Amino acid sequence: MPGNSPRWASEWESVSESTESIDGSLVGPIVITGAAGFIGAHLAVKAINSGLLVVGIDREAEGPGLTTHPNYRHYRMGLPSTDLEDVCRRYAPELIIHAAGPSSVPESLTEPFADFAAAVPAVVSALDILRKQRRHTKFILLSSASVYGSPGYLPIREEEVPHPISPYGYHKYMCELAVEEFASLYGVRACIARIFSAYGPGLRRQVLWDICCKTMSDTPGLLFGTGQETRDFIHVSDISEGVYTLARAGSMSGEVYNLASGKQTTIAELAQRLTQALGNGSPPEFSAQVREGDPSHWQADITKIMSLGFSPRVSLNDGVIEYARWFLSDGLLVKRV
Repeated sequence: MPGNSPRWASEWESVSESTESIDGSLVGPIVITGAAGFIGAHLAVKAINSGLLVVGIDREAEGPGLTTHPNYRHYRMGLPSTDLEDVCRRYAPELIIHAAGPSSVPESLTEPFADFAAAVPAVVSALDILRKQRRHTKFILLSSASVYGSPGYLPIREEEVPHPISPYGYHKYMCELAVEEFASLYGVRACIARIFSAYGPGLRRQVLWDICCKTMSDTPGLLFGTGQETRDFIHVSDISEGVYTLARAGSMSGEVYNLASGKQTTIAELAQRLTQALGNGSPPEFSAQVREGDPSHWQADITKIMSLGFSPRVSLNDGVIEYARWFLSDGLLVKRV
């Protein structure tokens, strides 16, 4: 439906000018679920810039930056769907990246069944399609560091036993178990990327967006927590690079990889950097109220994925400056509409 803009329309417009490409031996086609989403959009453009055919799956319309691109096909569907089986049969993809699913810890706490229904069945259905017809196809599940909950030690290694503290984290872990099941019992070629705190231009939720909105507001609000909580921030372009590193070099035996920068930053420090980049006075204050489902500290051990050749390229300082410029030029305009 050309008249309907997807929820991440501006993300498509910003990434469609990107010159990022994939180094390696992937030949495509690549199917990306959640292709109109924040991470899915970047993954699609990176592949297209490498000359690969990308088949996007999303319940939203395709992004305006790619509607006429000869290397992009878009199928508007919710998952699970039998239509995905037809898409796989038609295109015989080399790789499926599952970037679809819910993305809100607070919403999972108020609507746990809706979060489950939007996450787990879609993954099991996709894996079952590969079991039946496309066992040579690689499958990468984009999971979340939320499966760790509040870990007992830092940096967190993949061997840490998951202890989710939200329905969102539990359901991501259920999806991971499905990948392990189908890889172990049926030989489906698959792996898991546990993504830590993703950010980048176009992301209109989570902590960077919240800091910007409160900093630029005429009546600044309070941020959750004390400010001493830590997160491991990773730029969306590094996420894309990490995912395609797994596609090239992962063993595809149901294994798990942390996908992060490997560095922890306090939220107070992030707020200070972002406020300076915005050029707008003092950072917001903190409420000291800990939000249910939020861990205290995160820092990933990324030794495993680095052994495959991955290395984060975007420093937090550069990424924050880029995000602030985007917010002032595009994000703030949308916020005021």
